[in-house]
Amino acid sequence: MTAYDVSPDKLRRKCSSALLPFACTSDMIPLADFIGQERAMRAIEFGLGVNKPGFNIYVNGLTGTGKTTIIKSFLKKITAGMARPEENSSVPED
Repeated sequence: MTAYDVSPDKLRRKCSSALLPFACTSDMIPLADFIGQERAMRAIEFGLGVNKPGFNIYVNGLTGTGKTTIIKSFLKKITAGMARPEENSSVPED
């Protein structure tokens, strides 16, 4: 073994299940917000606050990083208290 080799038992950290406050992950309460996405959330809030024709929000990032999930969740949260447009309204439902 050289000075830079690491034995397999040092490559992982073991956590005792006795330390966890739940017996099964289905007992856990889901997070209400996204961790580590403060800048993205501020940008979405800003974009949704611009109420001008032709203004869109563009989301960029690696595939599988949760872009669609965060946008849908945030929009659901923001629009929960808003009134739905009337059937013959010129306001689009999206």
